[in-house]
Amino acid sequence: MRKGILGGTFNPPHIAHLIVAQEVREVMDLDEVVLIPTSVHAFKGPASAAARHRAAMTELAVAGDPGL
Repeated sequence: MRKGILGGTFNPPHIAHLIVAQEVREVMDLDEVVLIPTSVHAFKGPASAAARHRAAMTELAVAGDPGL
C-alpha cells in the first residue's frame, strides 16, 4: 500500500485541503493520503484551536472519502 502524508494546521480544514489531498493521491498514484494536523503554521504561527479539536474536524472532513 502506497501512502502519502499531508500536514497542515487544518484550523479549520476546508475544501481546498481535501482537493489538494485528492489531487496528490491521483497524481502520485497513492492508495491513501493521511492528513496530519500540525502545531504551528509555517507563516501564521501557532493554531488557535486545540489539537484535539483540529484532529476531530479533520477526521469529520475526510470521513466520506476512503482514500483520505
